[in-house]
Amino acid sequence: MARILFISEAMTLTHVVRSHVLGSHLAQQGHAVTLAAGKYFDRLFKTFPGERRDLRSSRHPADFRTILGKGGVIFDYEVLSGFLSEELQLFKELKPDLVVGDLRPSLAVSTRLAALPLITITNAYWSRHLRGQYFPPPCLDAVAGLNLGRLGGPAVLMALKLLNAAILPGVLKAQGAGLNRLRLEHRLDPFEHYLDGFTFGDEICFTDAQELFPLQNAPANHNFIGPISWSPSVNLPPWWEEVRTRRPLIYVNLGSSGDARALALVLDTLAGFDCTVAAASSGTPLKLGRSSNIHLADYLPGDEILKSATLAICNGGSPACYQALSKGVPIIAIPTNMDQLLFSHCLQKHGFGISLRSDTLRPSQIRSAISRLLRNGARDRYRTLAAHLSACEPERQFQRIAQRLLSSSTLTAPENSEEWRKQHAG
Repeated sequence: MARILFISEAMTLTHVVRSHVLGSHLAQQGHAVTLAAGKYFDRLFKTFPGERRDLRSSRHPADFRTILGKGGVIFDYEVLSGFLSEELQLFKELKPDLVVGDLRPSLAVSTRLAALPLITITNAYWSRHLRGQYFPPPCLDAVAGLNLGRLGGPAVLMALKLLNAAILPGVLKAQGAGLNRLRLEHRLDPFEHYLDGFTFGDEICFTDAQELFPLQNAPANHNFIGPISWSPSVNLPPWWEEVRTRRPLIYVNLGSSGDARALALVLDTLAGFDCTVAAASSGTPLKLGRSSNIHLADYLPGDEILKSATLAICNGGSPACYQALSKGVPIIAIPTNMDQLLFSHCLQKHGFGISLRSDTLRPSQIRSAISRLLRNGARDRYRTLAAHLSACEPERQFQRIAQRLLSSSTLTAPENSEEWRKQHAG
């Protein structure tokens, strides 16, 4: 039995879900598992079979949305220093044999100082080895506030792309500066590229379908384990039996990190539309007019709703998109943060959905996208992908990787020492 510590940043639900699912599986296999994460989403989980710790340094999701909306630095030096202090204290108390991190770049310092093996859970679009890597312009509150969408999408998007191309190198350097400063402070080599901090570890586990994210010249420790399936532990609403057999049924869920303005615009656009709408607000307060075809709840069990859905409208993040794709349901993605923009860009590139930016969103775009997807005849491709996703076994794949690392790990000194360099030569 190994002592395994999961450390997950709770700025969005995704990262907690992945650690919760994988940690639960290892705990059920007999390992002593501790999950350390902010408790902002705990109401959505029934139980955790291991130990649960509140990660005090984890930031509130609302703070995360504010930083993103302003185009600020997500992980600056002060934030990462706080992360590092709490992580080292956890290592001292729990004495783990293995650390698993999700969106905690500070682990690239703390696990090296403590000489602990690290598995990083992330997505393949954060890999520098992704073929055709592309960073779209970020969605900013200032752009949304200007209501540029009314001026015409193509021209606005072209202007944003030109501006993004000019400033992107500086933006990426600024985003990675805090982590490199922290590494240098502890006599560790700085990362050459911002993305290296997101894909650092003794083993990297991508929770993705490999055919959507082709890598080239990737290191041997980069593993695809497949998407992780999860729905919140909530009951179906009273209105579900009445509406579930109506067609077309559109499932709307922009998630905990979606844009509230975009959600309101989507529901206003769908009001009176020739469809039935089952929508989850994720607790977002909404002022909507009365409409007989809109059915709203704070949270919905997406897996069950999607069995009857014709179309899904989500935030473009990997969990929501994979949930729909696993049921063969086409997607309209309305991304807000870079994680969602990157995934939905690849989704559209491979022909499995349409991506509409939240900061330039217009009702006409929503109506056009719905019309295109409802008459799309490529259902065989969706069914083929759904079958592949259903065959993935991320928990078992992750267990094999963790066991392999636990069995073979010889990490006994920080990476700035001669002993560490000899052990990891080549």
